[in-house]
Amino acid sequence: DTALAVSCLQAAAAVGDPGAQVALGHLAAAGLDGPVDLTRAAAAFSKSAGAGSPQGYLAMGLAYARGDGVPAEPYWAYWFCRRAGLGGGLSPDDAALAAATAAAAAARLQPYERRALDASLNPGSVP
Repeated sequence: DTALAVSCLQAAAAVGDPGAQVALGHLAAAGLDGPVDLTRAAAAFSKSAGAGSPQGYLAMGLAYARGDGVPAEPYWAYWFCRRAGLGGGLSPDDAALAAATAAAAAARLQPYERRALDASLNPGSVP
């Protein structure tokens, strides 16, 4: 029952479960809990990423790469996808998707933008 699943995910998200936020985002993006709502999906992905979820970072990076619920922005697509792949926690397929999306976004960045983003991902480095 979709309504019960959504209710359970909402309860889990309300107590801070970032995986539940990602799931709610995917439901909103697919229109499985009502009309397709990419803005609501991006908001759920953002909350999950804010909690440090690699899946949330990946979902947010893909949203920026595609312009799904947020403006298409290679700068943020690169940052979120690179961040998703840094700490582990992604399946091999998701890690490959994050790397490929980051590489495609990187091709659209200026060298100084990429250096700044890489530095923000690795605070010990100097651009």
